[in-house]
Amino acid sequence: MSGYDNLSLTQAISTLMGSINTATAAVSGSLKQRVKYSTATCLDPQCGTVLYFPSHEASVECTGCGQRHTTSLLKDVHELTEKEEKSERFARSFTEMKSLFGGKKTAELVKVNGISNYQCKLLSHLLTTHGKDRNDRPCLLKDLGLGEVFDCSKLGSRAFAIEESMLDIKGYGEDKSGSLRYLKKTLDELSTFNGGRKCLVPIHADGDGHCLVHAISRCLVGRELFWHALRTNMQSHLKSHHDWYVSKLKGFSYDEDWAEIISEADPDYEPPPGVSIGLRNVHIFALANVLRRPIIVLDGNTGIASDSEYSCIFLPSFYKREECLSPGSTLLNSPITIAWSNSGYNHFVPLVPIKDKPLPRLPSHFRPNVWCEPEETLLQYVSLEDDGSIVLARGKPLQEAYIQKLVSCMDQLFLERYSVSPSLVADFNEHVYRKAGYVGVSLKTVTMETKLSSEEKRLFRCLMCSAIANIPRELLRPDGALYETTCSEFSLEDGEKYSFPIYRITAEYSAAINALIPIDVDCFQCGQTARRLLGDGTILFENGDRTGNRADPLYSRCCGFKHYWNGKEYDNMPQPIKISLTWKGVTKTVIVYWFQYEKDPSLNSNIYEVAYQTVAEHFPGEFGSEQLVQQVVDMIVFATEKKEKEGGASSTDAMETEHEYNDLSIEDESPKITKTIVTGMMNRHTKVLHKEELGVSETERKMKRKVDAKLQQLMTTTAAAAAAGNNPDSAKQGGRKTNPSPSANELSSITPPQKISPTSKPPTQLIKDKRIRVTSSEGKNSNITLKMEDTFHDFQIMIEKELGIPLSQQKLRWGFPPKELLAPEDPRAPLPLSHGERVSVERVGGAKGGASDIPQYPSIQPPEREKKGDIKHESSSALVKDIDSFGLIECYPYLFRKGGHCYEELMRANGGNIKDHSHAQFAEIPSVTFRYNASSESLEVCLGDDHVPAGPLSMKQKRLALLASAKEAEQTQEHVGGVTDPKWLVNRSSSSGVKAFTGTGRTLGGERELRRKEDTPTAKQQEEQQEGTQSYVQTLLQAAKLIADTRINELKIREKQLLLEMQLLNQQLQLKSMENKTNAKDEGTLSLETRVLEMSSEIKELRDEIRDLSSI
Repeated sequence: MSGYDNLSLTQAISTLMGSINTATAAVSGSLKQRVKYSTATCLDPQCGTVLYFPSHEASVECTGCGQRHTTSLLKDVHELTEKEEKSERFARSFTEMKSLFGGKKTAELVKVNGISNYQCKLLSHLLTTHGKDRNDRPCLLKDLGLGEVFDCSKLGSRAFAIEESMLDIKGYGEDKSGSLRYLKKTLDELSTFNGGRKCLVPIHADGDGHCLVHAISRCLVGRELFWHALRTNMQSHLKSHHDWYVSKLKGFSYDEDWAEIISEADPDYEPPPGVSIGLRNVHIFALANVLRRPIIVLDGNTGIASDSEYSCIFLPSFYKREECLSPGSTLLNSPITIAWSNSGYNHFVPLVPIKDKPLPRLPSHFRPNVWCEPEETLLQYVSLEDDGSIVLARGKPLQEAYIQKLVSCMDQLFLERYSVSPSLVADFNEHVYRKAGYVGVSLKTVTMETKLSSEEKRLFRCLMCSAIANIPRELLRPDGALYETTCSEFSLEDGEKYSFPIYRITAEYSAAINALIPIDVDCFQCGQTARRLLGDGTILFENGDRTGNRADPLYSRCCGFKHYWNGKEYDNMPQPIKISLTWKGVTKTVIVYWFQYEKDPSLNSNIYEVAYQTVAEHFPGEFGSEQLVQQVVDMIVFATEKKEKEGGASSTDAMETEHEYNDLSIEDESPKITKTIVTGMMNRHTKVLHKEELGVSETERKMKRKVDAKLQQLMTTTAAAAAAGNNPDSAKQGGRKTNPSPSANELSSITPPQKISPTSKPPTQLIKDKRIRVTSSEGKNSNITLKMEDTFHDFQIMIEKELGIPLSQQKLRWGFPPKELLAPEDPRAPLPLSHGERVSVERVGGAKGGASDIPQYPSIQPPEREKKGDIKHESSSALVKDIDSFGLIECYPYLFRKGGHCYEELMRANGGNIKDHSHAQFAEIPSVTFRYNASSESLEVCLGDDHVPAGPLSMKQKRLALLASAKEAEQTQEHVGGVTDPKWLVNRSSSSGVKAFTGTGRTLGGERELRRKEDTPTAKQQEEQQEGTQSYVQTLLQAAKLIADTRINELKIREKQLLLEMQLLNQQLQLKSMENKTNAKDEGTLSLETRVLEMSSEIKELRDEIRDLSSI
């Protein structure tokens, strides 16, 4: 089970861009106005998540609890003005990221008043033997004098009625499994008898094999809290009164069945393979006796009319009438009602009344038969009205406040017993097991695996989308992929740090346990920063992290969220102030972090405390250092006054510069990576969203324009870089991580509400040197260490040395959104960059030479051994680029149609005269060949014998595209004298991304171009170009093989799942054929047979595709 098989990022980006394009079309033309957004707070009092949504939306799903709210019912809806929208931009982007990558919560995880179904199921076994004392502390029931096991008869007089406003909540309100359609006639009949109003509602019950007791528990208290206690009581009752049941049910069961009947009642019962886990009528009868109240089971209208045993009234006939009265009353316990949800009779749902409305009545003509008892026995246990009807679900509700206290007690007990919180176990099951395709995993297994992951420090939570990242244990230990890869590259040393950019993991080797321990992880879903999780769900924040708690809007000057800093939460990020201290000939430059605009005055920095602490830290015990203190005070006052004179930091400005603090850490305590390993399996989810795609614009149309402009800039700069030639040092990366998208990790990190960890270790030393991450438009990257005294000019020299870009050709960008980093007026002024900052470098002007007539392909450089202690890796960036290049085609298909950038650039480069079905290739997408289609006025992706429009591609289509491109690359080797195949396009100059290849003296535009002799490549140049082409072809084949292997693994997993499901369905068909005494097939049998045929066809298709892919 791994986090690597999560939601496809390419698919997610396509979804996002599709919504952007739809919104763009909606606001174009006469509707030239910005899309308005509103903000509100979740209606659930235990949630309180701030919601952001388009003002025209009728409903919005909370990213915190998962409930969907009708916007008209929200009480504090506020439409954002254009100015407010800019300041709330990041918060809205955060909500979109959580919704996009976190996905919709399943029914098990939707929280109502802070409690989810999965949490109830986890705590249920504790409630069987524990309760709460007067101090709201958990304790054993026997210590309270209530016996060893909870007596469920105490719930016999309870009844739950649902609030009408909660009927639409997934996993809590109306059932969505099809019961509303199946029970429609039954419910209409009851509604007609009760005055035409909705009186009984089928609500949700989890279908995990315990649906009967889940339904009964919800009828009693509204939650699935007592399913375990109900099964325990039922089994105990069957065992204790075995003789009575055997005698009573002689005509309904065989003596040899009773051992199995009692075993099936066990909460931990596991049926034999292929056997259903459902309970029988005898178990419903036993539950009626346990609760000392009747249980009515309803069916569809046809089932009730047929007098079958699927619809019956179960009476508590083991007890006398007076033992079934409500406490302190002469009234009998009112019946509760459950129903079958489908004709397959494999799932129960509870039927409950609506709160604050008259209780429903069951008419006498619609009353099912009594099970296992004479009809006259009904009057002993059920009170009939004058018209013979039965009042249903009458009882006293269990107060929500008491349920909250009870759940809180059991949460505490669960944490003490298993060292993990129930909510963390629920998230682990959702993000690790379910995302990997594993369903029905036992609660015990999930709990133990969560505990083990937490104890071994393998559990992380994303600060952006809140997903759980679990690093599989088998990767980190002997015979594991990461462990063995590390051993093959380096010798393992205790305490040494190793970086795996492909896996987005940095790990430290521990000799004590002979394993790697993850210390830095990026989210497997959205690619953003993830922090380690403790067992109680606490996130170990680092300085500058957003905690997800909303800051007071009157005081917040950045993104609207609180920030963690040295164990506390602040409304704003601190202002870094650079201070130089000189004492007795010794000069030290330090950075002081200054808080000034906090709502809580006690959190604002005290100038004299800061000054004394700074001096004491750097010049401890020095007599007469009071002058230094005053010097520090003066410099802080000067810096803060200067900021105020400049107008202070507006919310928008602060948000743009806030990235300075996202990666702030203390150098002495930050892990120093000594080895970088980029070999291993490619993660197909490494593509992440660019910042420009996350709500940056004021309107959706402006966002699309920005995307087009960014793409044009990227293609121009890449063309210039290709014309300048590849730097052989580009294979050496000094960075800790290699990210296919340079701007992916620049996105600021936040997290949903979490308590601040009391165990988080605050930094104790200030940053002396700053490590800056530098990436170039040519694909190179490096880490540059800046001293405090280094200037802008020094920084440029370092960039020239590391990346080979001359000072005169450097254009630096930083920040969010990216802005140009200009030289300060004072050449000695320090750089406004913080530790961990990211800077992108473009090469502008002065590109060397022109484009060659034969395409220059990237080559895979062999790894070079360096001295011990240096960062080491293999250059697999070309392979990464080939795989990720499809993202451009899938996310921006409009670029390859008429009016799109790529289409128009191709037409411009060839004078607008291109022959139909001519092939071409862009230098920025070297792994894909395109074909011009004159009829549709678009560029199609070449798959060899077939061609498809730009857009989402299947794994098979990507493989064929790579193979077709490799075949075309091989053909270029056959041409000599600098003349190449007319299908290809290369860089025409440093300012253009495309150019028609010439062939037999003509371009695709039709004009004859005579080659000058001096332009003909030399024999040595042709040999080098041929070697580059061969290397590139090999790269394409490797990429195709990698895609094929990944797809084969996915198909085999799906095949196993289908075979298992088909085996279970065949067994169900056999059972139905044995039970069916006639040759006629009912609706359920026909449905099962249809499903089996569909699965057989799907399995055949899977095997055909596996056979095709295996031929690679």
